[in-house]
Amino acid sequence: MLHRSLATAVAVVVTLATARPALAQSKIEFTPWAGMYMPSHAIVADTAGSVSIFEVTNGGVFGGRLSYWFADRFAVEANVGLAASRIHLVGGTSDFEFRASTAMADVRGRVEVTTPGKAIGLHLMAGAGITRARNSYFDIAGEILPGFEYKTSIGPVVGMGATRRLSQGTVLRIDLEDRIYSTNVDTGASTTQDRTQHDFLFTIGLGLQL
Repeated sequence: MLHRSLATAVAVVVTLATARPALAQSKIEFTPWAGMYMPSHAIVADTAGSVSIFEVTNGGVFGGRLSYWFADRFAVEANVGLAASRIHLVGGTSDFEFRASTAMADVRGRVEVTTPGKAIGLHLMAGAGITRARNSYFDIAGEILPGFEYKTSIGPVVGMGATRRLSQGTVLRIDLEDRIYSTNVDTGASTTQDRTQHDFLFTIGLGLQL
């Protein structure tokens, strides 16, 4: 009888020690994502009065996002991504195309609009980050022209999204965000006036709760 009671007590203790609350929300979530990168403005460079226009095409983008939940409705996220596209140099009768890439990193807050724990959720995002474009034309110009530099500023990142719980610990996530920043081209002899850029991202990711 004693042995049976002791065995029962041990079993209960082991069960309680190893059990994980089914309704508890994981504080850490990692989301690999991919989608479409859509710049809305051209890059303008004024070189000694000669204006060059660089049109950046839409392209694919991928990255990762790490979220930490401070409360059921609020999380802070660190986000990085890399987009691949093409850039067209348009000036007079010339039209050249070069490979281009855009690196991005930001920190943002995420607020759940809908009630936590639902199968489908809606959220809003706001933060700040850096968006930096590179292309082979600017790389060559930097080697030829002393003082040539393409500058971008730290700017706001805003967006919205939706989630769909697939299973315990796995969430499908869709986001639309606007990365806002200013750019100018410093050729060493002249500097183009700052222009506000908007880069839109539409992404789909798989959130893994750790």
